[in-house]
Amino acid sequence: MNLANVFAGFEIPELAKQLIKEGKISRGFAKMMSFNDEFKLTNEQISSFWAMKPAREENESREEYKNRLNFQKQLLKYRAYIFNYSVYDKR
Repeated sequence: MNLANVFAGFEIPELAKQLIKEGKISRGFAKMMSFNDEFKLTNEQISSFWAMKPAREENESREEYKNRLNFQKQLLKYRAYIFNYSVYDKR
């Protein structure tokens, strides 16, 4: 399962759509938080997408490439809300 392609087709829940209409949250934030709630992204999954080079891979279609770049941007933008920093020791 390619998470970037799943994210591209992910539908925002109705409650989040209501909050967007009221201007309380942005569409990108609502989509990423809802996606994270449903798929429970791990630090390893997030880190693997961060580590991918922004170049198109050989087996990747143009659409998949666009989806991956968008997903990487959204992960980077909302990392403070989805990355689990509590797994690291505080020294």
